[in-house]
Amino acid sequence: MRILMSFIAGVVLSTNLLAENRGLDSLDDLRWKNRVVLVNDTTDRTVDVLAAHRAAIEERHIIWFCVVNGEILSNYQGALEDRFLAHLRKDYFERWGFPVLLIGKDGGIKSSNTSLDIDDYFKQIDSMPMRQAEMAGSTSD
Repeated sequence: MRILMSFIAGVVLSTNLLAENRGLDSLDDLRWKNRVVLVNDTTDRTVDVLAAHRAAIEERHIIWFCVVNGEILSNYQGALEDRFLAHLRKDYFERWGFPVLLIGKDGGIKSSNTSLDIDDYFKQIDSMPMRQAEMAGSTSD
């Protein structure tokens, strides 16, 4: 019985370690934790704008992904799976037909645009009920 329990504990521990070490392969893992801004075929200037608004972006729990010359630049701290870019293109850019998307914590598309206006996105986010609750101090994380 002890051997069986040790084996089960080892399998559970191994599964947890593998889950922690795998990279992000879709936006599903960010749902209910983060808002997401996606920008396709952008320039380094867009990345500079996002980086310049770092504090406001962190305050609003925004993770951004910019596709620049076929590569992903992001403020996401974890690893990305090789298939992540293909998922973004298929599930978001091709499906919605816009190069800039704002995705809410619930995973829904909140805005689709042809260019990034970060101040407008901040206004949109700040008007959302979940963000209103966050600003009032009762976080909905």
